[in-house]
This record gives sequence, C-alpha cells and structure tokens, in this order.
Amino acid sequence: MPTAAINFTKARLDALQPVPGARVVVRDLQTPGLELRVSPGGAKTFSLLHRIKGNKVERVTLGRYSASYTITRARDDAKKAIGKHTAGVNLRQEQVRVVRSGKTVADALQEFIDDDSARKNGAMKDRTRLDYLNMLRPAGKSPRGHVHGPGELHSIAAKPIQSLTSTTLKALNRKLATASVSRAAYAMRVTRAVLRYHGVTMDDDPFAAATAKVDRIIIPQSGKRERIVPLERLDDWWHAASATAHGDAFQLLLLTGMRRGELDSIQRRHVNLEAARIHLADTKNHKPHVIYLSKQALVLVRARAANKEDEDFVFAGAKHPRETLASIIAETGIPFSAHDLRRTFATIAAARLPGYVVKRLLNHADGGDVTLGHYVQFDEATMRTAWQLVADAIVPARPQKRVANGNVVSLHGGKRQSSTAA
Repeated sequence: MPTAAINFTKARLDALQPVPGARVVVRDLQTPGLELRVSPGGAKTFSLLHRIKGNKVERVTLGRYSASYTITRARDDAKKAIGKHTAGVNLRQEQVRVVRSGKTVADALQEFIDDDSARKNGAMKDRTRLDYLNMLRPAGKSPRGHVHGPGELHSIAAKPIQSLTSTTLKALNRKLATASVSRAAYAMRVTRAVLRYHGVTMDDDPFAAATAKVDRIIIPQSGKRERIVPLERLDDWWHAASATAHGDAFQLLLLTGMRRGELDSIQRRHVNLEAARIHLADTKNHKPHVIYLSKQALVLVRARAANKEDEDFVFAGAKHPRETLASIIAETGIPFSAHDLRRTFATIAAARLPGYVVKRLLNHADGGDVTLGHYVQFDEATMRTAWQLVADAIVPARPQKRVANGNVVSLHGGKRQSSTAA
C-alpha cells in the first residue's frame, strides 16, 4: 500500500490517481493522523488514524472527499475526533452504533444535549436545553395552557438520523422560513450541530461552505440584529411600560442591560437592597455578574422584592410576557423584544462610556482580549456611576407613576399607594 506524507491542498488531492489493485494512502503534514485513501476505483475518502486513550490505534472514516466535504472540514472533524479519543471515546464504535441502531433525530438530539463535552462551555443551560427539546414536541398545550404548534424539528424527529438527506433538510428549512426566518435559522443551526456531533455525512451537504449557494442552507449568524427602541421615542416607551402590569420587568431590562433569562432567575437572596446591587450567578457565559442598581432601577427592584422570602423569584408572574409586550407595542407602535432592550441599553452606554466599560456592563466575555482580561480592572464606584449615567439618559425627567405587581408606585421612591391600577 503506497504511502506518502504531504501538505493537503486541493490541487494535490485532485491530482491523486488510483493504482490498480492497491489502495493509495497519503497523510496530512498539518493534521497528525489525518489521511486520504484512494481506492482502486478512484474513490477518495478522509480518515483518521489515532490512538484512543488507554486503548489501541483505530482508523475512523470521516467522509468522502468532494466539493462539500473539503480539506478544511476534514481537518476540523479530525481534531474533534482526536478530542474524543483523548477522552477515551471510541469514535469508530460510536459511528457503528449510530448506523446499526437506526438512531432517530430525537435520540441524537437528546444525546447531544446530555454530553457536556460536546460544547466548549460545558453543560448546556436549562433554558437552552428546553428550547432544543421544544423543537421536537408535537402541537398541543403547555402546562400553563398556552396553545403551541409543532416544534420546528417535529416532522423529522422520528426519522433515523442516517436517513436524512440534503433534499429533506432544504425542504424543511424553506417551510420553516415561511413562518419565521430566525426560528428556521435556529432549527438548522441545531440540526447541523447534531449531525456533526454524530459524524453523519451526506452527499451535497447543505451546510458545507463548499456546496454551491443554490444548493446550500445559508444560516445567518446569530445575534446579528440591529433593532432598538428609537432613542427619540424612549419617553413614550417608558410611560407605556409604566402603565402596563409587569411593564417594570421590561423597564429593568432596559435600565440594566440584563438578558431576559437572567432577570427570570433572580431570587430574593440575590438582591441586596441596602447595597443596591444584584448578584447574577446564572449567566450566559457562566461568569458571575454584579449589577449595581441605579436609583431608578432600585425603586423597581425594591417594589418587587417586598415581602418575598430568600428563595422566591423577584419577578415571579412576569415570566410569560406576551400580554405585556403586546400592550406596550399597541400603545406606542414601537415593535421590540426583550433582547432589543439590551441592545438599546448598549447603544446608549456606548455613546457615553469607554468600550471596555460597556463590555463589563453587559458581562461580555473578553474574547481573548489580554488587556481586558488581565489588566483593566473596574471598581464598584466606576461601574455604579456607569449604570447611573445610562439610567439618567433613559428615564424621563418627570416620570409618570408606574405599575408593579398591580400597585401604583412612584418611580422616585415615594410612598407606595394603596390604589390598584386600572
């Protein structure tokens, strides 16, 4: 079996010719263990030859070299396989089990969710886990009585994962996009991750960059949205939220830049009213985050925290915001989502504060920024002043009274009135 070690390039691999009666094997100089095997019939297949921790050397088939399964993708898959081998996982046996078991898309998704090693940040957050599983559910009612349609992946949930084809996935994507382009993109992003996790390849891979655009499922980058509450309409928005039950939850998101899930997770024990701060332990990047409450935000939190025990959720009752959201939008004509409020907060902050301070306010990861990660430190006074500066730019000079838990409350901290909001 002739062998050679070369730096894999498209020109070199395309030029490889089959040898009658023998299999040609070439090894990549850039990725240890990555091979391309050329059969006597001319088929070219990527594989990985690598030792499993505490076990023998195994050869794992990665995929057929083609316009959709490129050198770059083979190198990426090889590195992932090496990671599994280093952890003692026999990827070849895993692939065989997938094929023999007829594992369904639902089973495959569940395994992906349960394997913390599948993600660089480890365990999946409960809210994300629920989002993924809800993609599989049939139409019906939630425990709270909300009627919902079938999940985005319900139509393929029972199909064997190995039976999925490019045609099936493209048709599903087109159907989902007629209802919501963003949800279709989310569903396809999850599907792509599950397929790659299980090592499933298909002809004309619809997710491969090398596939022609006309045959590809193009997934827009997540989070690339631009909508904010128009700054010239902030007064109108604020007053409408003040007149709406549970509107204070949205107001606090705007004042602090918190994510919706972070606000939902706040328990009374996380709030220190005397020190005017909230400690967020459950954040997207798994890093604890302290929010120093502005005067305006403290009034909202104080009203919500009244008479609650340590384990009580401060914003209990505001977890299903559709009615509140619809009411504010109907009153103002301003379409927005919870995340748009975070984006609005960041926009206001960026116009008034240094970039590093804004990143700290939002609890964004440093992204490998050595200066921010190891040198720039911010004390409480700096961060408290920053949040207050943004709040002063948001809240109207003469704010109306607002509604919290059904009671009217003065935004400037006046006495709580006994009258009930209309």
